[in-house]
Amino acid sequence: GSTRSLWYNLNLTHENSAGFDACQANLAAGCFADDPDDDGFDNTSGAVRIGSGIGSSGEWNLHFLRAKGTTEFDGSVFSGNSSDNIQQVFGAGMQLPVSDALSLNLKAGQSRDESDNFFGGAANSFFKTEKQNASVQADLGLRQFDLLTLGIDYEKDSVDSSTAYTVSSRENKGIFAQYLANFGSVDLELSLRTDDNEQFGNHSSGGLTLSHTHRNGWRVTAAAGTAYKAPTFNDLYFPSFGNSNLDPEESVSYELSVTNSGAGGIRWSANVFQTEITELIAFDSETFAIGNIEKAKIRGLELEASTKIASWNIRSNATLLDALNDDETANNGNLLPRRAKQTLRVDLDRTVGKLNFGGSFIAVGKRFDNLANSRQMGGYSTLDLRTEYHVNDHWSVQARIGNVFDKDYETSKFYNQAQRNLFFTLNFHP
Repeated sequence: GSTRSLWYNLNLTHENSAGFDACQANLAAGCFADDPDDDGFDNTSGAVRIGSGIGSSGEWNLHFLRAKGTTEFDGSVFSGNSSDNIQQVFGAGMQLPVSDALSLNLKAGQSRDESDNFFGGAANSFFKTEKQNASVQADLGLRQFDLLTLGIDYEKDSVDSSTAYTVSSRENKGIFAQYLANFGSVDLELSLRTDDNEQFGNHSSGGLTLSHTHRNGWRVTAAAGTAYKAPTFNDLYFPSFGNSNLDPEESVSYELSVTNSGAGGIRWSANVFQTEITELIAFDSETFAIGNIEKAKIRGLELEASTKIASWNIRSNATLLDALNDDETANNGNLLPRRAKQTLRVDLDRTVGKLNFGGSFIAVGKRFDNLANSRQMGGYSTLDLRTEYHVNDHWSVQARIGNVFDKDYETSKFYNQAQRNLFFTLNFHP
C-alpha cells in the first residue's frame, strides 16, 4: 500500500511439511547413512520494505527480512541430521538527483546466515556468517541515450563456527565502471571492474557487448567478457562440506545470439556460448567436499520459441550442453558433475472464460554425479498440470499436480525427489 508520502510492502509466510525420505540408504555414498524416515521442514519468514520520494525523481528505501526454520535430513554424526537456520537481511538505499544528467545511488546493508546442527537431537556443530556491504554509484547521462556509470563498493565477511579457522574475516574493495551507448541501430555496453580481496588479492574483469537491431524484428548480439569469483565463507568453512584450500574461480566467456520478435507469429531466439574456467569451484560427491577443477570448458546452444496455436499459448526452450573437465588429471575429457547434455521444457496454457489451464513437460538427459564419471544418473522426464478458476475479481482457486506419472528420478545421486503431489491454493486479491 501507500500514502501520499510513503509506500510500503509487508509479507508474512509460514511453511510446514512432513516431507519424504531425503536419501536412499547407503553407508558408502549419498548421505552416508541408513535413516529411512520422512525428513520434514518448517520455515517462518517476514519481510518489510518502505520508501518515500525525494524531490521530483529521488527516493529513499529501507528493507528487512528474517527467516527462521528447521530442516531434517539423513546424515551421520559428522554432518548431523537436522539443523535450525536463521537468515536475516537489512538494507537501506537512496537515489539522489544531483542534476538533470547526474544522479547518485547509495546503498548499505548487512546479512546473516546462522546454522545450528544436531544429530539425534544433540548439538553437533554451529556455523554463522555475516556480510556487511556498502556502495556508491554515480550515473551520468552523456548524450541523448548514453549512460556512464562509475562506482565503488565494499564488503566485509566474517565467520564464527564450532571449528576454528585461520582466516575468520576479510574485506573486499571494488571499483567499477560501465558505459552504455546507442548509435542508431547499434547498442554498445562496455564494463570494467577491479577487486581487492584481503584474502585472495587483486583481480580485474570486464566485458564488451555489441547488439544490432533491424527494423524487421531481427536482433544480433555478440558479447565477450571475463569474470572472477572468490569462494564464499560457506564454500570455505561450512562444517563437513567446506574446503579451506579453495582458490578463486576465473573465466572467459564468448556469446553470440540471434532473436526474432515475432515474424509469422513466432518469437524465437538462438544463443551459442563458450566459457573457459580456471579453478572451477565444484562439489565432488566422492570426497563429499567442494574443490577446484584446474580447467573446465563449457560450450552450448540454447533455443527458445513461443507462439499461439488454436488458442493455446506455447513456449519451449532447449539446451544442448557440452561441459567438460579440461584439466591434466585422469578426469580430462569427462563431463562436469550433474550437468546434462540435453534439456527440454515445453509449456502449454489456455484461457477459456474464467478458467486457465495448462501443463509443463520437462526432459533431462543423463548426467554423472562425480568427477570420474563412474556414477551415472539416468535421464528423466516429468509432467506437471495446473488450473486456475477466477471466481470473481477478488477470489481465485488454483490446483496443481506435480510429477503426474509418479516418476522416480535423481538430480543428485542417491537423493530422492518428490513423487506425485497435489496442491490447492486459494487467492484473495482485495
